[in-house]
Amino acid sequence: MLELAGQLRGTPSMFAIDALNEGDGKQLWSKHLAGFLADLRRFPGIRTTISVRSTYEDVCVPKHISEQHLLSVFHAGFADHEYKATETFFTHYKIKRPSIPMLVPEFQSPLFLKVFCQALQNKCLTEIPPGLHGISSVFDFFLESVDDKLSSPDYLDCDRRANVVSKAINVLADMMADEGETYLPRGKAMAALNDILPYSGYQRSLLNHLISESVLSEDRRPGEEPSSGFIDVVHFSYERFTDHLIAKRLLDKHLDEKNPEVAFAEGGSLYKLLDTEFAAEVNSGLLEAFCVQIPERMKREFPDVAVAAKEFRAMRSAFLNSFAVRDGKAFSAKTLAYINEVILRYVNGWNRLLDVLLLVATNPAHPYNARLLHAKLLSIPLPERDSMTKPG
Repeated sequence: MLELAGQLRGTPSMFAIDALNEGDGKQLWSKHLAGFLADLRRFPGIRTTISVRSTYEDVCVPKHISEQHLLSVFHAGFADHEYKATETFFTHYKIKRPSIPMLVPEFQSPLFLKVFCQALQNKCLTEIPPGLHGISSVFDFFLESVDDKLSSPDYLDCDRRANVVSKAINVLADMMADEGETYLPRGKAMAALNDILPYSGYQRSLLNHLISESVLSEDRRPGEEPSSGFIDVVHFSYERFTDHLIAKRLLDKHLDEKNPEVAFAEGGSLYKLLDTEFAAEVNSGLLEAFCVQIPERMKREFPDVAVAAKEFRAMRSAFLNSFAVRDGKAFSAKTLAYINEVILRYVNGWNRLLDVLLLVATNPAHPYNARLLHAKLLSIPLPERDSMTKPG
């Protein structure tokens, strides 16, 4: 029917699937994507487009699928358009634009920019407060803003000092971490939230308000048994938000800051998250969050804590990806040591590092900004410098 519809219009029909990596997709598509595409190739009038977070591409897209069947295109969000994006969002949310354009890497993500603006709006702020740096502080700021808003008499009319929203988020994140899932059955989530703040009528429920504030989203998923049909579930609205919340709760529960290696060593409570290369790839989002939060907590680099996974590709990628979104104060001599001892030993390691350094180059508060890159490149003879930056 899809092919016939395209023929009648004189153009191919488009079959689009967004975010293969979300929910159970990481396991589902690695097994079934090749067969799915093979089935669709029998219909020349149908085209297919899929999207997947680059962190999970190796997990969701089988390596044997060649570009003959699947052309790869990288979408960089608002990259190279940060100024226009922030201008548009700030105007919509009635936020005063700073005198210096905020070309920070975080604003390349549309969802991150939306969360940032919603947090300011919830707190009735029209300017960006000083000292707001890094993805962790922005997420905390967002949740605090929802707590401020929902505790008012116009919404839940509860004691602001009870931190109802933060408490609810922690409970749900703990439940997801215990289940090893990024979602919860709707009834189970509602019961947990009702224990925190009993309600009279769904409209005044904590669940309804968290959905309205874009903290949670509703969805449907197949039940455990084929005959059980679909079940209603809830999950945090943004996947990176989910990764950081679950990572935070796991670290709160299992990490001994005096001896952090124990949790990630063999037999440790978090060892299974990265006991193999494949496990590390599947949990890439959590690895990225750990690479942000552990340095922010204790000035240690996550690869030095999870020593067994220090050389994994997923670990090296998570470490570099964390540069753009962690607090500028969370860098130390151990950061440079891991770059020299591990990152630069691998093929394309310098090019990947250079990409990251260029990403943070314009941030005057970042310790790895353009000043450091300039000093590094200036110390290298021109011919050697040119050879280092060749593609591949």
